[in-house]
Amino acid sequence: MDGNGVLILAGQPVTSWVARRWPAARHQLVVGSGLFCAAYGWLMLSHAYAGYVVAMVLGTFGEMLVWPAVANAAAQLAPAGQEGRYQGWWLAPRPPDAWWDR
Repeated sequence: MDGNGVLILAGQPVTSWVARRWPAARHQLVVGSGLFCAAYGWLMLSHAYAGYVVAMVLGTFGEMLVWPAVANAAAQLAPAGQEGRYQGWWLAPRPPDAWWDR
């Protein structure tokens, strides 16, 4: 198991607390995206391995908040009975003309 996997396991109580504190998916998206931005900013400004580790921790917590919220938002936005279609749309590569229903 690598450091990211250990951090995900150890960080579950923290992300569960954040999800309970801000149950709306948009709040989790905002907080998680902010952590992603902080991670990339930290990585851009650091010049040592410790800076990379800090960026990885911030990015991992951002990832733990964003990706479940994306799935939740897609399920909430999908019409009834088409939740799987909305989830799968992001996984399959499509040509640009397939982005809009005809």
